[in-house]
Amino acid sequence: MATTAVRRTTKILVLNPNSSKSMTHGLHEAIRGLELSQSTEVHTYTAPSASPASINDGEDVLTSARVVESDLAGTGLLKQYDAVIVACFSVHPLVGMLAEKEGEFGRLAVTGIFEASDFHGGVDPETVRQKLRDATTRLLEKGDVECVVMGCAGMAGLEEIIRSVAVEKYGPSKANQLLVIDGVRAGLGLLEQMMRTKRAFQST
Repeated sequence: MATTAVRRTTKILVLNPNSSKSMTHGLHEAIRGLELSQSTEVHTYTAPSASPASINDGEDVLTSARVVESDLAGTGLLKQYDAVIVACFSVHPLVGMLAEKEGEFGRLAVTGIFEASDFHGGVDPETVRQKLRDATTRLLEKGDVECVVMGCAGMAGLEEIIRSVAVEKYGPSKANQLLVIDGVRAGLGLLEQMMRTKRAFQST
């Protein structure tokens, strides 16, 4: 009796709900530095220009959700994927909306990175880096910090700035123990493991 082979490639879509292409580029660069399984494919999506370039409040969140939902409607794009990361650290309605959609092999696995706000795409990169250094310095001077969560998709790929400040304040040995968590990269790892576990219990 023949059986149907289960596809083992995991396809994940990293969805940027704002219209900043520079933000998506930053996400792409951060993803490139992540060690994922060779069977995992990651693609990115940028919301159309009707979506805000920066998501800063509840109105921006709702607008971006409507724009993205309308843009994806009827395209069949989501059916190409197993999982989606909504790259916004808000309680974004797209997480629940997309979780109701069907992927290529059943219901999509969806997570967000729970952002409070996004960097504006037009901010000078050097200004962002300096502000991040200043904020990290203030944080580490307050006490014995063991974990830093990067609460913005626009910070993807900037963890080395945090680590360099930690080396200055704590010394190399202690700085190496500091956990610096990038929500996008953490989300990718989570979804990859979710799909691996799901398939472990599927019929082959």
